Amino acid sequence: MKFNRFHLFRKNRLFFVILAVIWLALAAYSFYLGVYWLGALLILWGLLMPVRSRARAARSVKRHAKTNKQLNQPDEVRYRLDPERITVETVSADRTSSTELKWSAIYRVYETTDSYYIYISNIQALILPKKDIVSGSARELSQWMRDSLGKAYKVV
Repeated sequence: MKFNRFHLFRKNRLFFVILAVIWLALAAYSFYLGVYWLGALLILWGLLMPVRSRARAARSVKRHAKTNKQLNQPDEVRYRLDPERITVETVSADRTSSTELKWSAIYRVYETTDSYYIYISNIQALILPKKDIVSGSARELSQWMRDSLGKAYKVV
């Protein structure tokens, strides 16, 4: 759920603002022409449309997460990071799995105030909460990723 919110709204924030500005500019033009009812309608649409779009996307993510059994949270996820690879172990009541990824296969890493979003493609990512780091510190990991990944590492 956290990943879907981050992923959806990381890129689309500016899009919503631009659309609102366009609708409000059209409203101003309608008032200039003397078509007040249309101007009022466009103002209402320009202010409510971005809010409605974000709420609709968030509901869609919630519905998808509820119905997709593969997205259900495992009981435990362990990340092991070393200079060559990331190892992800997931443990659930009905299954256990382990995946290894080389750092060269990482698409991009975004660091937020509380987590790392390690993208393995442009639509799929691992989420590593900073509070769950048990060996080393978030500051050391950030510095290592900044040095190792270069432009693929971004702080947002």
